Amino acid sequence: MTSSYEAACAGCGRTVRLGSESRPAGQARCVKCRREEQRQNRKHGAGGYVRGCRCDVCKQAAYARNRERYWTLKEVPTERACMICGVTFVVGPSKGGRNNAAKTCSPACAQQRVLVNALDRGARQRNAFVEPVIPTAIFERDRWRCHICRRKLSLNTRWPHRRAATLDHLVPLSLGGKHERANVKTACLSCNSSKGNRGGNEQLLLIG
Repeated sequence: MTSSYEAACAGCGRTVRLGSESRPAGQARCVKCRREEQRQNRKHGAGGYVRGCRCDVCKQAAYARNRERYWTLKEVPTERACMICGVTFVVGPSKGGRNNAAKTCSPACAQQRVLVNALDRGARQRNAFVEPVIPTAIFERDRWRCHICRRKLSLNTRWPHRRAATLDHLVPLSLGGKHERANVKTACLSCNSSKGNRGGNEQLLLIG
């Protein structure tokens, strides 16, 4: 059985119980004083943040370490073509490049990529996928005009606004249509919703 006795804390003078593995009397410290001593002797940096220190020095060191791991620094920046607009952009943190895993040149194109992936996924579920369809490319082809009501649409109008630009499949996917550029046209959300899955009435002028 481990023997123990009481002694005064060398830091605050509080009575502490000492065991066989404790510091000798006159050097032993209570839990509070030991933690304060560890805090003062702690080496700040990324390792200090891992051990629980949340001071500004440890936070900045941990941020710099994680940033270096995330970006995987390269000596020469790599150029890559944007999946949406085709513009060449720089990959890598050098010279302000984007993330090494980036497939698009800007946040706007990244949002378009999310929409393209969602459309492609829906087409695959119906076994109607043929080719990737980029919405902005279709809108530019149709000059931002709804093919049903013939009204001009705006780039700044977003879903769920009734005049937001959407893709309309001339032959609906549910009726055997294909997800390809030849089968899609620009339509406002109001006309596209009113049309539903009825095909062959793209010349119909809808009011509203």
